[in-house]
Amino acid sequence: MDLFDNKKASPLAEDETNPFADLDDLDVELALDSLEMTTVRSVYDRQLLRELAPLLPYEVALANRAILLEKQQDGTFFVGMCSHKNLIHLSNVARAMRVSTKALHPRVLLPQRFERLLEEVYDLTVAQSDANSGDDTSDDQQQKSVDWNQFAEVQPEGRFEFDEREIEIGTGTGLRALAERIILNAIGQRASDVHLVPQYQEGYILFRTDGEMYKAYKNIPRPVMENLANAFCDMANVNAYQVAQDEVAREIQINIKTNSGRKDRRTLRFQGIPGQYGRIIVIRIQSNDFRGFHMIGLEESQITQIENSLFHKVGLCLVTGPTGSGKSNTLEAMLRKVEEIRPGRINIIQIGNPIEFPNPEREQIPLKTDEDWDRFFKATLRMDPDILSPGEFRNASEAGIVFQAAATGHLTLTTLHTNNVAQTCSRLDFLGIERDKQSSLLRLIASQELVPLLCPHCKEPDPNGPQIVDHLVNLIFPNRPDLRNALGGAKNLPFYRRVGCRRCNNRGIKLRTCIAEVLTVTPDISLMLRNKVDGQEIVNLAVRRHGMITIAEAAARKLCRGLIDYNDVVHLLMSTNEEAPENTSYSWQTQPIVENDLSTADDSDPDTNDYIDAEVIYEQEEPARVAA
Repeated sequence: MDLFDNKKASPLAEDETNPFADLDDLDVELALDSLEMTTVRSVYDRQLLRELAPLLPYEVALANRAILLEKQQDGTFFVGMCSHKNLIHLSNVARAMRVSTKALHPRVLLPQRFERLLEEVYDLTVAQSDANSGDDTSDDQQQKSVDWNQFAEVQPEGRFEFDEREIEIGTGTGLRALAERIILNAIGQRASDVHLVPQYQEGYILFRTDGEMYKAYKNIPRPVMENLANAFCDMANVNAYQVAQDEVAREIQINIKTNSGRKDRRTLRFQGIPGQYGRIIVIRIQSNDFRGFHMIGLEESQITQIENSLFHKVGLCLVTGPTGSGKSNTLEAMLRKVEEIRPGRINIIQIGNPIEFPNPEREQIPLKTDEDWDRFFKATLRMDPDILSPGEFRNASEAGIVFQAAATGHLTLTTLHTNNVAQTCSRLDFLGIERDKQSSLLRLIASQELVPLLCPHCKEPDPNGPQIVDHLVNLIFPNRPDLRNALGGAKNLPFYRRVGCRRCNNRGIKLRTCIAEVLTVTPDISLMLRNKVDGQEIVNLAVRRHGMITIAEAAARKLCRGLIDYNDVVHLLMSTNEEAPENTSYSWQTQPIVENDLSTADDSDPDTNDYIDAEVIYEQEEPARVAA
């Protein structure tokens, strides 16, 4: 029987082929007794039941379909339950009562009788008082840690038992608590995604931290994976059986009360889909942690370019890059700079799914689904905006609306999926944006990618340093004597590689930095756009005449500072950059000075221990979305 399906707890009452179908509730319970199933007594003292009711809050009784029936002399309780074999419901009741599950003796209770007892035992006063006092139950409760290796020691299906004292965390209980523990552990490790991946015999759980996947827990028996999938569905208020049949998405707002007392707001985006060996569940952990231009790793000249473009009152500024490249953070930094330039004098309208950085000074419009984007964006054009930030556009229709907004007297800041500046021109061509519009409306194109930073505590010199020098000087930047002279005159080569230590969870990397290229659309570049010149030729002119830093050069600069591993940026150093600036004042840094790079500061890294046994507080949840 599925632990989350209460309807299966009493099949006798509704089955027409069942010999007990014509019996009333009491007769059915007596029939169950004949099947060696322990049932409730036919009569209980209503006054005694009312005296026991305050021990079990009304909300818990209703959610878990349980009623306290009797207290024994040894301190244990008889509890009537519609799903008497449901370990999670039993654990929920025990958690609310602050007793061990061993102190509870379940008794079979039919749904019809449960409803009658619930009405008789709980009046409005009791339910209200329990609701008001519910927030105080978890503050004083001792939280216990979980041995995560217990996954590998689980008994075969049907024999697995849970030790409530070990898995109790947050506001959940039973397997729900275990699911919350996994989420809290992921947040403590700065993970952006949690993947529950079932396999034929044993499954595993993946975390994505700093853009890289790794197995956080492995060798999880299949029955435990099934129950964990149920628990994650329960946490997201999603029908577990629905996920087994179709794609289901859900968004959950939570507040985490950490051990230090601060509250951390997070958005969890649940995505479930049926897989070959069970339900595959991915949870995206989003936060409103923000980093300004100087903290994300942009070069100083690039920051100046971006800030100068924000003085325009009409036009379009694009931030491009692949998925997970930090475009939203850069866009937020641009919006905050605009607010700094013109404080309190402009109306900024922002559309998002979701709104990642809530700001009371803006008119922010969250979308329920991506299909609402064009309708809502068209509506914002009639809401007297000065600055529009519509989020990412993906197709020709949306691209047309964005350029229309920029053409009607608004500065529009948005994002697009491309890999570099040169490809952005081709992408806009593909989306049906004429070059005349690109020429007259584009003000800036910034393309970026996030690359892992080496852990400053354990990195070691790369023994392939001479080969890296040869690759950079002779193949990638053959016309850059400034780079050749800097590396040729270095006493010690500045290249490092990953190692791994306790501070970086033995991964050799910690946090990420932004590798970017920024193109300012100057009059000569605007003319090239109008004449339909290829995007790469436009970039070559910008490098030669305006000193544009390409994404390859930005990667080389951080490589020479000893901040990143060559293997993490080799894909950015694949093609030759034959163009060189006519005038350059940049002095290549060939000594690692990690302590001066703000993007590596440990102060921005959450303390993992602060999330151990933290309390999860759920906010109002939105309805689940099922694929058509």
